Amino acid sequence: ISSLSDARDKKNITDLSLGLDFLMKIKPRQFNWDKREWYDENKSDGSKMKETPTAGFIAQELDEAQTTANSEWLNLVLKDNPEKLEATSGNLLPIMVKAIQKLKIESEKLKEENINLKKENEKFSAEVESLKSISEKFTKLEKLVNEMNSVRQTTSGTSNNINTISNKGETK
Repeated sequence: ISSLSDARDKKNITDLSLGLDFLMKIKPRQFNWDKREWYDENKSDGSKMKETPTAGFIAQELDEAQTTANSEWLNLVLKDNPEKLEATSGNLLPIMVKAIQKLKIESEKLKEENINLKKENEKFSAEVESLKSISEKFTKLEKLVNEMNSVRQTTSGTSNNINTISNKGETK
C-alpha cells in the first residue's frame, strides 16, 4: 500500500505537533468481531461472535481523541456511512514516528544525565573515603592526646609526691 507523498505536491509543510501526548489518549483494544450485518435486522445477540480475538481501535474512541485534540484533520475515522464507522489507524503512523523520536531524545538526555550522576557519585565516593581516612587519623590523634594527658597527670602526681616527701625531709 502506498500513497502520494511527493514534496512537490505539498504546501505549508511544518513539523507535526501531535506525538506522545496524543498517543496516550487513544486506546488500543482487544475485541471479538460480532458484526451486526451477520444478523437478521442487524441486531446482534452474540450468537455469531467470532471466537478468535483481534486487536485494533474503536472508531468512536479515535474520533473523541482527535476531536478533543482539535485535530479532526487527521481523519482517523471515516464517517461516510454513519452506520459503519471505519478507523483509519494508518493515519496514526506519522504521530507514532514523532512520539518515538521524542522518546529517543528523552532517552539520550536521561543517559547523559545518568553518566553525569555516575561521575558525581564517584567524586562524592572519593570524598567520603578521604573523610573516612581523616576521621581515622583524627581518632588516632585523639587517642594519643588522651594518653599524653594521662601520662602528664601521672607525672605531675608523682612530682607532687616527691616534693611532699622532700619537703617533709627538710623540715626534720
